[in-house]
Amino acid sequence: MITEERKFLDLDHVCDQIVSQDDRAMFNEAIQCYQIGSHRAAVILAWCVTADCLYRRIEELANEGDGLAQQARNELKSVMGQAVYEENLIAQAKKCELFDDYEEKCLRFARDTRSKCAHPTGVIPSAEAVRNIFFVCSQIVLCRDGYRGMSFIKQFVQSKLADRHLFTDKNRIQEACRYYFGKVSERIRPQFAACSAEHALSGVSLQWKQNAFHFFRELIGNSSDELARKIAQKFQPIESIDRTLFSCFVGIDKRDRLWDGYARSQAKAHLRDSLKTGKIDSYEFDSYGNLCTLCDFEADDKDLFKERFSLIAEHISRHQVLIESRRSEILCLIKEAIRDEQYRQQIFKGIECLIVGDLFMQESEEIKQFIDELIESDWREESIRNLFLMCSDWSNILKVYLLRKSERFLEECSEDFPDDIVQIFDAANSLIISNSSMLPREFEESIKRIIDGDQNVIWFDEKGFAFRAFVGQINLIKIQHGAHLPVLCTLVLPEIEPEELFEDE
Repeated sequence: MITEERKFLDLDHVCDQIVSQDDRAMFNEAIQCYQIGSHRAAVILAWCVTADCLYRRIEELANEGDGLAQQARNELKSVMGQAVYEENLIAQAKKCELFDDYEEKCLRFARDTRSKCAHPTGVIPSAEAVRNIFFVCSQIVLCRDGYRGMSFIKQFVQSKLADRHLFTDKNRIQEACRYYFGKVSERIRPQFAACSAEHALSGVSLQWKQNAFHFFRELIGNSSDELARKIAQKFQPIESIDRTLFSCFVGIDKRDRLWDGYARSQAKAHLRDSLKTGKIDSYEFDSYGNLCTLCDFEADDKDLFKERFSLIAEHISRHQVLIESRRSEILCLIKEAIRDEQYRQQIFKGIECLIVGDLFMQESEEIKQFIDELIESDWREESIRNLFLMCSDWSNILKVYLLRKSERFLEECSEDFPDDIVQIFDAANSLIISNSSMLPREFEESIKRIIDGDQNVIWFDEKGFAFRAFVGQINLIKIQHGAHLPVLCTLVLPEIEPEELFEDE
């Protein structure tokens, strides 16, 4: 059980958290009344300081140009000193979004208790009731710093953006950002950027930068062109303080109206230099990718992609805007790089995360050449082998191109590595499941030619392990998807000897 002495200590701690010094002094008087047993006086004082604070908050917002607050201030001035004032105060403060529905009910309880204490009703609240009112008044009003206006923006920029728990749920980042910038009117939203630029003068942590990037990407992305441009221009002072952070803000949005061409090209060049060494920062690459879509895709950009492809491939796979606007250029540099011994390994180390995504979703000559290069490569090379092993996860377009090359693929198979044959059937199986209409006729025709003896392959004539794997895979895919394989269903397959007899031979 908590002793009275401990309860008083707790109240002193609450009092220390009150923002305004004047409010703190008056709330301390309420605590002193409580300590000597004058509960009615304690409630009256606590509510009075709370009501004064609520009105000041509304007036602060009104002075900053907030339309709701200006209307609320006019409403309250018209009933100032009347019995309905406090009722209207709570109602108008709620309209100004100074608290939520549950908190409104709590404040009304405190106000009603205060009314009973201020009149000769004989009501004397218990110690627990007084402490509850102290909690309501302090936590809902007095201890809060900032309500929708400039004070809210400053507190958000200086404290919230530095909080590592601000965006812990990655699936709700957009929702969280919209909640915070939705607290202020559009007219003063550029002040988020202005306060951030001012705050950056004293230096900011990596956590702050990451949170700021999330927040401003959503804020600018949800703003009109005119408002987004105003917000963006407020970042200008950061350029002389932190060039990399400033460059990230320049490229934070894919629209070309926020900055002029010179600012964009300079920011892109700076981010490109930053990405040349060390770990690839996802925030830097995200802005750099946007700038690559807005500016020329220069030779230096292509060199960066090839030299660090294994590190940036995953970032490319997540950058939808970059893929859509620079698909052809990226595929071309991949094609060029895999033919260059200097970059070949970089490409094959990073390509795994791209062949399952949007980059390879549209037919192109570059994709055809990529498949040709894979088939003609050394399949025993680990990076090549890994790509073929995951062919069932490739994009459908890649599978189509691979299956069109079934004849060449099967020619490259051998008795030494019979399991390689399985890959072409895995690709066909997954494509049928995904979109059977895309299955190319070359797949069935190449198999038919081998079975009919129109195409001679050594491993098939040897009737060894590769032969058995081939016939077994044909039987399996016919059983699973015969309705989609009219050619294979007409084939008479050679018989496979029992496994025991085959192994003895």
